[in-house]
Amino acid sequence: SSYLNFKKIKSYNECIKMAEKLLNIINGLSKILFKIENYIQSNSINLIDKNNRLIEGYTWINCSLTIRNNNSLMTNDKNIELSTNLNKYTEKILSDDDFYRAFIFLHYDKDNWRDLYCIYEVIRDVVGNGNGKSGEKIIKNWLPDKDKSMINIFTQTANSIKAVKEQARHGKVFNAPKIKMNLFDAKNFIYKILLIWLENYS
Repeated sequence: SSYLNFKKIKSYNECIKMAEKLLNIINGLSKILFKIENYIQSNSINLIDKNNRLIEGYTWINCSLTIRNNNSLMTNDKNIELSTNLNKYTEKILSDDDFYRAFIFLHYDKDNWRDLYCIYEVIRDVVGNGNGKSGEKIIKNWLPDKDKSMINIFTQTANSIKAVKEQARHGKVFNAPKIKMNLFDAKNFIYKILLIWLENYS
């Protein structure tokens, strides 16, 4: 990573934090790009100098990453060709706190409505410069006409305790939306938006 080469890591703790961040990014990318998840655990890290000499030793890192021995990538309905070079995405996320803020919600083992909505909220607020309505309009412009209504279906479903029970973002009880989205479709929809954002914004 050129980001890691240019960023001067001055302490062992900084090195550990950077390793955890990198693993979270790899975990998130593999989750949205690959269809099958296999978990491996990273349990050590060494800080070495430019001559590959050990500076400081060994620790346990409490995070995991997902891998798959298949490089097939998902595409979205707008036919944006996704990069086959994961370094491109990793560099972007490492060097931009907004991208990382969205990706950290992919770190958890199970998808849920709250985390998916948080990802959507991060993207909406960033592209809308803090204005939610503007951000929503921009995101809708990324989508083909047949998918534009899915934004409202997703948000209304995620907010409704009658629709998604204890996973709802709000405790207030109101009627479930007439058209509901299931969690599988919600996940694919938010992953699509996340990939469009990652591919086209810097």
